[in-house]
Amino acid sequence: MRGLRRFFPFTTVSGALWFALRHRQPLLDWAGWTARSVPRLIDGQHRDLLAEARLRARLRTDVRTSRAVLDVKVEDGRALLWGTVDSTVAAAAADLARQASGVDNVRDEMQVQPGPSRKSLRSRRRQAA
Repeated sequence: MRGLRRFFPFTTVSGALWFALRHRQPLLDWAGWTARSVPRLIDGQHRDLLAEARLRARLRTDVRTSRAVLDVKVEDGRALLWGTVDSTVAAAAADLARQASGVDNVRDEMQVQPGPSRKSLRSRRRQAA
């Protein structure tokens, strides 16, 4: 059991359940992607699936994009990104996709949602003070 503690963030069944509860959205996303990928795997699209898995992992682990709701698909070496995000997340996601192994081209269909302006942030700070 001691050896397992190095690899898993939990050591009991209740710990595993707590971990699954806290990380349910990423776990559900990966489970859904896995289920959707089976037909593509059977068709022999190994390279694209591996590139998509790498890109999804990079987007999930990067601090700039980890909380963003982004959809990703890689076909024939071309990454397709879509979702509604703010401008900094869109730029970071596109940059990560361009650098991903197995991705030759990036098609960016992300919709940038308008963020609060500096002026409105200042007025909120004044009202809070």
